[in-house]
Amino acid sequence: MEQQQQQITDNVQEQESIDLIEVLYKLLAHWKWFLITGLIAVVCAYLYVRMATPIYQATASIVVKDTEEGSSKNLDDLFSSLGSSSLLPSDARIEDEIEILRSRSVLLGVVNDLNLHTMYEEKNGLFYKDIAVAPIKAELNPESMDTLSNPLELVVSKDGERYKVESKQEDMEMTTEFSEFPAFFKTPAGWCTLLLLPEATFERNIRITIVRPTDAAKYYAENLTVATTSKKTSIINLTFEDTDMERARDFLAKIIEVYNREAMDDKNRVSANTLSFLEERLDSISSELGFVEKHIEQYKQRENLSDLKADMTLDMTTKSEYEKKLLEVETQLNMTNYIHEYLLEDKNHFSLIPVNTGVADAELSDLIGEYNKLILERERLMNSMKADNPAIVNMDIKISALRRNVISSVDGVRDGLSISRADIQKKTSYFTNRIGNLPTQEREFNNIDRQQQIKASLYLMLLEKREQAAISLAATMDKARVIDAPLTADRPIAPRRMLIMAGSLLLVWILTGAFILFGNVFQKHIVSLEEFEKTNIPVIGIIPITQNGMGVREGYNGLIEESFRRMRSNLRFLTEDGKKKSILLTSTSSGEGKSFISVNLATTLSFLDSKVLVVGLDIRRPRLAEHFGLKTRQGFTNYLAGDAALESVIFKTGVNEFLDVVPAGPVPPNPAELLERPKLQEAFAYFREKYDYIIVDSAPVGIVSDTLALSKVTDFTLYVARINYTLKASLSGIAGLRQSGQLNDVSLVINGGNLAEKRYGYGGNSQYGYGYGYGYGYGYGQNDKGYGYGDDVETTKKSRFRKERSKHSLPK
Repeated sequence: MEQQQQQITDNVQEQESIDLIEVLYKLLAHWKWFLITGLIAVVCAYLYVRMATPIYQATASIVVKDTEEGSSKNLDDLFSSLGSSSLLPSDARIEDEIEILRSRSVLLGVVNDLNLHTMYEEKNGLFYKDIAVAPIKAELNPESMDTLSNPLELVVSKDGERYKVESKQEDMEMTTEFSEFPAFFKTPAGWCTLLLLPEATFERNIRITIVRPTDAAKYYAENLTVATTSKKTSIINLTFEDTDMERARDFLAKIIEVYNREAMDDKNRVSANTLSFLEERLDSISSELGFVEKHIEQYKQRENLSDLKADMTLDMTTKSEYEKKLLEVETQLNMTNYIHEYLLEDKNHFSLIPVNTGVADAELSDLIGEYNKLILERERLMNSMKADNPAIVNMDIKISALRRNVISSVDGVRDGLSISRADIQKKTSYFTNRIGNLPTQEREFNNIDRQQQIKASLYLMLLEKREQAAISLAATMDKARVIDAPLTADRPIAPRRMLIMAGSLLLVWILTGAFILFGNVFQKHIVSLEEFEKTNIPVIGIIPITQNGMGVREGYNGLIEESFRRMRSNLRFLTEDGKKKSILLTSTSSGEGKSFISVNLATTLSFLDSKVLVVGLDIRRPRLAEHFGLKTRQGFTNYLAGDAALESVIFKTGVNEFLDVVPAGPVPPNPAELLERPKLQEAFAYFREKYDYIIVDSAPVGIVSDTLALSKVTDFTLYVARINYTLKASLSGIAGLRQSGQLNDVSLVINGGNLAEKRYGYGGNSQYGYGYGYGYGYGYGQNDKGYGYGDDVETTKKSRFRKERSKHSLPK
């Protein structure tokens, strides 16, 4: 089982290799087409390379700095102390910078800075060539530039001492003449100005094309490539392609400049906005801080505070002191009251007044001391005198007077102490209340003080940030640092000469091969032998195209002779029994080589010393007599009409003694009815007895029905079809005739076949011939030879055939 599968696989592989070889040979058979198309492709590619405008490539590399150093750092620093950095975006990805570099705003800035919306072309010969620097400059007014919907074309030419401008936009054209520059003129798009650059001369015609800047930016964006060297770096490569080397380099330099400028503008805009914001906040915070400080001032004034803690300490100390004073005053007041009561009692009239009682009044103390001194003097006198002694009486008077003074002084001191006590009590109560109100004052003061501290801290911070923003605004550091400056290669990247030539050669060879292999799909004519093989109709012979248009020649071994010999061998195999000897040759239409094959097949059979008769039954267009150079007008139609005997219409061809011919004869008015007469069968019965082979050259079966009437007198039908001539639709008709049996044993003879397609070869010669065939034109009409079926008498190759035949000593 495995061996059988292996054998099947080998057979399939062998069949596939055979198919590839078939394709290869089919392509090699048309090597001249490959040579011709290859030469054409190379020439066209060379002309294209010579005429095409070269394209140069400029490259540059930049590194984008960390965005933390950019314009957003100010805001990050501004809010970092508040812990709100999460409110701001993180570092921008490098892809964002790439999109910015090729954004429309950046490219629009480049276009406007370099005036790339205006293109200049100088006439060089018959064509205009793009130039980067022109001697003149065109400027369209900004209003018209913004509303420019379609390109404006200006052609500036010089005529003697005057200049002419032809402006065109869509279908509108205007012409203006001027004598000197600058020129201000009107165009279909608006007013335009032409300037002659300093030290420039205008010699050749210049074509100027002005487009809308956005359209120019879109065009240049298609030729710009921006990409990173790798995903882990911030280095960006810029590549730009243009027809001018300097313009390509300037474009990349300008795009880096515009990118840095816009980045700087963004940073300065943020810094300026930050600075403005800080100024506004400083004004606001300054007002709020002044209000809070005024509030503190008023509160301190209202509460008699300077420093809450110091005031609190002072109040506690003062209260303690007043309490001590109050204690002293009350002590003195009590002692004063005691002395006063003591002095008011009668029993103590002549008693000593206590001293050192704490009464701090010096005058009272002196009076008491003086009083006690008098009492002690009296007691001393009483020891020696009686109470009524004048000295004692005087002493008593003095004591009483002094006693009254003491009492009066004690009253005064007591009143003073009472006043002092009341005052001290009042002050003590004041400070007691102050100390009691301190927690509330402290809370209120802390609230006010906290607001003042917050405003003051915020004010100081804003002052610092304002200075930072001012410094950042003054900084001019670029965002993109150039690593490799823009540089244009010396050699253009396009057109690539060798690549274009090789590509065009390969493409045209592919198209040529495709046309050879598959072109027949779109052909209405049969172009290959494979199309005949698909019909399953036997192919008895393939007649190649010959180089010189000659027929077969005895003793020669050329391709045409061998092809007819091969067909002869096939016919002899079919007629081995000797009974089937009548062979009918027909075709679909005229011009397929039916008569040529009939004559040469009969000639090839006669070379075997077989008696061969060629019968011309194409009675509507008789041409067989011309092929053999016969001058007679008699033929088979004379016999069928009863005007001549059968033997009288049989002629010698002069090729050899074994080949005879029966020409068709005059064209009858009723050819179809004439072929239905019994004389036809009688004639062929005679032919069968006398000849080994009967070759019947009949009319094309696709045009008239005469040939179908000959099936009763013929044994085989050789249906002639011609490559690149027979219609594909004819194949179904041939198959139908074979299946229906209207024609006997139909086989194909292919005229003009390329044997190289089937890898046939003879000797070492690879030339397979170039073509030959006879054709007819059928149509209803009348010509100079009777009633025929075509107005045009098609010229044949008979003169060349006769020359070749005479060259080999063949009789005419």
